[in-house]
Amino acid sequence: NIGKIHISANILLQILIRTASSPGPNYMHIKTVSRKTPFKLLRWIGVLCLSFTDPLLANEIHVNSFKMVEGNGSPSNPFSSFDQALEKSRSIQGKEKVIRIHGTGTLFLTKTIKLDERDSSLKIRAKPGLIISGGTKVSGWKKGNHGLWITQCPTILPPRELFINEKRMKRARFPNSGWLRIKKSLPDRRSGFYFHKNDFPNNPQIDESTELILLHDWSISRMPVERIDRNQSVLFSKFPIGCAAPHYAIDHFEKNPRYALEGSPAFIDQPGEWAYSEGHLYYMPFPEQKIVEANFTIPVLEQILEVKAGDKDKRVKNLLLEGITFSHCRFNVPIKGYASGQASIHEYRDGTGKTGRKMMPTAIRMENIENSQILNCKFINLGGAGLWLGRNSSNISVKSSVFENIGGNGINLGETDGRETAENLTISDCLIKMCGNQFFGCVGVWIGMAKNCKITKCEITNLPYTGISLGWKWDDSPTTCEGHEISHNHIHHVMQILSDGGGIYTLGRQPGTVLSHNHIHHIPLNAGRAQSNGIFMDQGSSAMIVRNNRIHDIAKSPIRFHKAKENTIQNNTLGIEKGENSFTFNTTDSKIITLQNNRTLKNKELDE
Repeated sequence: NIGKIHISANILLQILIRTASSPGPNYMHIKTVSRKTPFKLLRWIGVLCLSFTDPLLANEIHVNSFKMVEGNGSPSNPFSSFDQALEKSRSIQGKEKVIRIHGTGTLFLTKTIKLDERDSSLKIRAKPGLIISGGTKVSGWKKGNHGLWITQCPTILPPRELFINEKRMKRARFPNSGWLRIKKSLPDRRSGFYFHKNDFPNNPQIDESTELILLHDWSISRMPVERIDRNQSVLFSKFPIGCAAPHYAIDHFEKNPRYALEGSPAFIDQPGEWAYSEGHLYYMPFPEQKIVEANFTIPVLEQILEVKAGDKDKRVKNLLLEGITFSHCRFNVPIKGYASGQASIHEYRDGTGKTGRKMMPTAIRMENIENSQILNCKFINLGGAGLWLGRNSSNISVKSSVFENIGGNGINLGETDGRETAENLTISDCLIKMCGNQFFGCVGVWIGMAKNCKITKCEITNLPYTGISLGWKWDDSPTTCEGHEISHNHIHHVMQILSDGGGIYTLGRQPGTVLSHNHIHHIPLNAGRAQSNGIFMDQGSSAMIVRNNRIHDIAKSPIRFHKAKENTIQNNTLGIEKGENSFTFNTTDSKIITLQNNRTLKNKELDE
């Protein structure tokens, strides 16, 4: 063991030095040499001892990209790029190896880091404070009109996010907070709507950057605005609003759904707001803010890290990521707008002619990987989704990590189909917060077609929609989704914008799945047509056990069933509001739900 050799060599060196420097019986054991010889001998022994502790010989490679000098990967002379360190590690075959990334600050990537089966038994470690960024710096700000600063955008594609000193700035929006309500949909229920004349009292101008955000019950549309006819009070969308399915029509869920506009420089009227238009960035600084001293960053890369064996029959094994912060990854909205179905699934609309839906890409994607770990990492300030453990992922643990300020889902486990199943994936002791902050139908943790996944001891909070979404089949036919454990999680203040979800949301038949010892609370009254609940067991949900959960301060029923089948609900403590029921059964036969020893109290009794 290298650590033991390191300690033993140093102890040996210290003993020899002390022996040589103090005459006595030990010194006399060195016979047939002069008094000067031991020191020469010790010098060579010292070199030998130190060589045992050389990190290169210990398969440990050092990199510090903040130092521009060429290095050899040693602690005192590290490589200046991660690519060099990775190349060196790949020359070490059949052994465990470590890449240590030194320095604090932001390491900007120019391309995605890609790992494969050659990187098995690799540990990549960094100290807290290092950020691996998929972004680029923004500079060259100059004073413009109306209190705004302006600069040339360094990217060809329009950015959706701007960060200053690692804080996400507010993209200009109208209104500044809250939502407007449409008056009436146009006859086709897709191309636009009538608005109230007083919705635009200041007559804001729009441009090609103006984006419509329209809320459906559990999803949203983000569409470029074609034009606004102020004489007729009509807003026209450039592309059809909502997914193609009939129930995503503008007014299907609500007759007067909520909407807002975003992205135009004309909407900037508060410090900290920014916008993009015609190749330029616009920003209104805070009072006394010194632009020249601020670090501006916009995302560039769609993906920061990809881990994937070159062949589906091969595996990346025993990979460790530790102490790394991943930030600034963009999501390119399809050119014909973002029409979401559920939990980041959205229509292609990318001009390729393909039809159907796909999941939003993630900053870190892993597949064909096993027996690996992510420890003490951060996934923050990401424009798309965070981490995806996909096809042929097994025995992966994500522990003590943070997922925060993410545009899409925080974590994806499994796939939308049952091929090449992911299994034995564990998320534990993690903080999952402020996910779906651009694409409100996204969730904290999504588990699709996977088996034996465990989400435990996590805090999941401050989300626009569901906390944990479990399952991806809308009937009770058998699938590969089974054997999950969702336990001892603290899920609160979710469902803050959309409706028809819950702290935990389930779909399909899942034998062996247990939801237990979760604390779920503070879910507000649904603004849409459907309820929001503590646990919502949706279509086909069956063969599951829900026990020993504490659910309270839910505006509607703590537990709801919709087209669900047989499940066992036992030993739960449920807090209810006056006039509400512990359970709601929508198109579900209550007789097939086994209810045992559940305790119902008023919310105020639980709070006391």
